[in-house]
Amino acid sequence: TIDVGVPGVHAFQVPAEDRNRTSPFPYGGCRFEFRAVGSVQNVSMVNTVLNTMCAEKFAEFADKIQAGADPADVAREALKKHWKVIFNGNGYDLEMQKMLTENGLWRIDSGVEAIATLTSEKN
Repeated sequence: TIDVGVPGVHAFQVPAEDRNRTSPFPYGGCRFEFRAVGSVQNVSMVNTVLNTMCAEKFAEFADKIQAGADPADVAREALKKHWKVIFNGNGYDLEMQKMLTENGLWRIDSGVEAIATLTSEKN
């Protein structure tokens, strides 16, 4: 447990688990981390986009639950629809990358290519 000695910041546990270093968006303790920009790049736009995406999805979940849907059913439906994007393997393994691409996930190897796909119909 770490206590930073500031009244407005509660003591917190340091996660002991080994975080997945091959994931660009791993869960590390009580938070998700994002590791895609280089050390000299500004993460503000990336964080704005990620926060907007998460807020939009949480709003959809909340709307369904407030309309009377069972929270477990809402979660189950989302997982069933998007299960293929959950990957707990080694992102550096070329065979794994090939398998993911064959399963319908995009593989975009450069920022230039990624920007070109922002306006695609799929997005």
